[in-house]
Amino acid sequence: MSTMNLSRYIGQSGHWLSGCLSIAVTITDVKISYGRQRYKIRPIAGEGEMWVESGLTIDSMPEAEL
Repeated sequence: MSTMNLSRYIGQSGHWLSGCLSIAVTITDVKISYGRQRYKIRPIAGEGEMWVESGLTIDSMPEAEL
């Protein structure tokens, strides 16, 4: 997937699963690192940001990806 296609995820909302927790998040950045897609996420309620590779479910896919 190209960087242009990945940029469509920025601003999308989703849920990040960690163990038994499901945290509502917003995607603030996207990149490919060592051939893997990584998403920088920020919780909708709370503070902080982190990069994740898995456990992320995006609530609504960008139209071009459907």
